[in-house]
Amino acid sequence: MDDAESLIKKGVKEGTIIVADYQEAGIGRFSERIWQSKPGKNLLFTLILNKKNLPFKWLRMPVLSGLSVSLAIEKLFAIKTDIKWPNDVLFEGKKLAGVLCKTSDSYLLIGIGINCNQKEFLKPIKQSACSIIQILNKEIDKSILLLEILTTLKDMIQDKEWRIKFESRLYLKEKKCIVFCGYYPFKTQIEGFIKGVDSEGALILKAVDSGELIKVVSGSIFTE
Repeated sequence: MDDAESLIKKGVKEGTIIVADYQEAGIGRFSERIWQSKPGKNLLFTLILNKKNLPFKWLRMPVLSGLSVSLAIEKLFAIKTDIKWPNDVLFEGKKLAGVLCKTSDSYLLIGIGINCNQKEFLKPIKQSACSIIQILNKEIDKSILLLEILTTLKDMIQDKEWRIKFESRLYLKEKKCIVFCGYYPFKTQIEGFIKGVDSEGALILKAVDSGELIKVVSGSIFTE
């Protein structure tokens, strides 16, 4: 993402992709969270798009990006994944991939990291992360996965049924959870049942105390 922002200042073309072989440090919504990636083992890339050329508000893109990763993994490897809103991809409750979207001037940076051929993880994420090689017990071709994700994302931008596809994979749908709203450090939280997402990718919660349907544009889900 740092390289992407530097390239934007130099007039890079929309659609440019920066792929990393190794990640020295992670960027996430929580400063204390880390991403472990051994050299050459995982798929790590950032896609540069122009917000003005999207047919909808850019806030939908994090959700579509996570959905595209889920669909691509399912198509190539027959692995059933869930999506923890807005865009973490999980396998049996463990994190398989993460997405982070960031704006820079008129551009949108979509950063995606997928655990592919890394066989083990260290504490503190050893119990909460997994990789494709752990699931299939064989290495995968990262370049094929990259191409499939990009192709799928292009399709999802035009897909009118993306919400159906997303909600069928929505982690904890109809389950009770706590959602911390906004950005870290969080100031508000809502206890409710996850009902789905709206047309722009916002989470729809049914509040436990009032029964009211509440839209959450940004935040993080925590189970009790």
